[in-house]
Amino acid sequence: MRAVFLTLAALAVIAAADVPQVPKMVVIFGVKKPGGAGNASCSDIDTLDQTAVDSWITGYFSGQNVAGTRVVGARLGSNAFIGIVRKVCSNKPSAPFSWVVQNTYETLQRQQL
Repeated sequence: MRAVFLTLAALAVIAAADVPQVPKMVVIFGVKKPGGAGNASCSDIDTLDQTAVDSWITGYFSGQNVAGTRVVGARLGSNAFIGIVRKVCSNKPSAPFSWVVQNTYETLQRQQL
């Protein structure tokens, strides 16, 4: 019983403590071009493993959502936002793939999707 009381007391102290504000820094690690020479652009995407590309997109969305306690893309589902990223890529083949994914995420966030 004493252990339970001490645990509850510790949780109360932690909950009451002010959480220090830490500046957020986001780094995007790009998808590598075939052969590993630099980051992939949208024109390179068709030459990569498509399962890996889709996983990278969903992983980016998932990571950003967890980091910001958001649910961007949840209303659409992963197939829909992957399709949106691929559509933007087809319209901007020279754009860096990671930039297109980030830009799509931010656009869906603004639209509250």
